[in-house]
Amino acid sequence: DITIKCSDVDEKLYENSMIIRDNTLFLCHSAAENINVPDSVTAIASCAFMNNKSLVSVKIPKQVKIIGNSAFCGCESLKQVELPDDIEGLAYRLFGLCDALENINIPKAAKYIGSNTFCCCKKLKEIKLPEGLEEIGDEAFSECLSLESVEIPDTVVYLGECAFFGCSSLKVVKLPSSVKILEVNTFKDCTALEQIDYTGTLAEWDKIKVKVSQKNNFPIPYGTKIKCTDGETEFNLPKGGSESAD
Repeated sequence: DITIKCSDVDEKLYENSMIIRDNTLFLCHSAAENINVPDSVTAIASCAFMNNKSLVSVKIPKQVKIIGNSAFCGCESLKQVELPDDIEGLAYRLFGLCDALENINIPKAAKYIGSNTFCCCKKLKEIKLPEGLEEIGDEAFSECLSLESVEIPDTVVYLGECAFFGCSSLKVVKLPSSVKILEVNTFKDCTALEQIDYTGTLAEWDKIKVKVSQKNNFPIPYGTKIKCTDGETEFNLPKGGSESAD
């Protein structure tokens, strides 16, 4: 996780209702609906826009390489964000509780999506995950109630606990054979889930390890269709067995 603390600031430069020092935007307290981050900025600090209720759109210059934890968390009116392609990871709770966010471009260089990054983005309908992405953190997309489908790239090797928990509109998931372990509750309470399109064979599917809690919270709803490259099955406990997560 990325953390740049506002307490690190000992000199403050005010520019268009922004606090900027050493090319880092530490705080934006503007009531404007549409904001262009200045081209001089190369980093955005943790919580910089947090709980800004007025913000509808923000354009971030390509020079920005780091955006801190919870930078846009709770921006309930935020609909549009332009992220630079060179950002290598999306931090903890970066867009959590952004109720109005409907779609977003994940940077092409992103290697990971952190824990809770998009949690409770209730209107998020579409995400395009880039090739090269390796990790999707715990609860990264939990309770994204409008998300209907997701294609997980073949480069992803880790899906966190509850990564898509409670995505009640999610119907179809493309799951790569690069994922060898299904963590607790990965797709739990995805009540509309009809099918997992698995990019490996039935034999590879049977080798997947499934992590469960003492309450038998499995990662995929029982009976979900699993479509492999050489046939179909339904989700039950794979022959690879289960591991306790407690």
